[in-house]
Amino acid sequence: MKTKNNLITGLFTIALVVVATVTQAQTYSLGTTVVDVFAGGPNVSKAFVGGSSSLNTDGSETLTGMLPIGVRGEYLVTDKFGIGIEVTYASGKRVYTYEESGSQYSITGEHNKMRVLPTFNFHFLDNENVDLYLALGVGLKNVNYKWSSTNANDIDDLDFPTGKISSKFAIGTRIFFTENIGANFAFGIGGPLVNGGLSFRI
Repeated sequence: MKTKNNLITGLFTIALVVVATVTQAQTYSLGTTVVDVFAGGPNVSKAFVGGSSSLNTDGSETLTGMLPIGVRGEYLVTDKFGIGIEVTYASGKRVYTYEESGSQYSITGEHNKMRVLPTFNFHFLDNENVDLYLALGVGLKNVNYKWSSTNANDIDDLDFPTGKISSKFAIGTRIFFTENIGANFAFGIGGPLVNGGLSFRI
């Protein structure tokens, strides 16, 4: 019984120390500003860049594009809640070449997307160096899509969505190596599915 009581007392003491440490060493305080720069993937813009029935023939394609890149800024209204803005950009280009009736043709599809999202971030399980947060946001996206073919008989059969509204739901973390510089990682929808980069605490 004495051993059991000592174990309970020891666990209770450890729990109090952990709680006190987390409480006294918060990642942020009122007025803190955090800036993230990041890159992510997959590059959906590179995948959806042009369709045609001609793609069923033998040919070759070249895919190029820019991985989703972005910057986000956040201002801490409290040590647990922040408001911010996130801007991301991605692009893709697909060139498909094929031969038909002895002639060479090419189809080119280009797509780029920019998102601008106000965000609301809820921080939890944080300490002096590690921050875990949930991000929610609703904003605008601008989609530019161009398609062309050197064959007048080709038709673009890709029904590409070009809605103007974008939303975000993500969970992320920041790990600070120094007082002001760290790394960030996030996973969610509304922008890159997975992204990571550098964080700057001001």
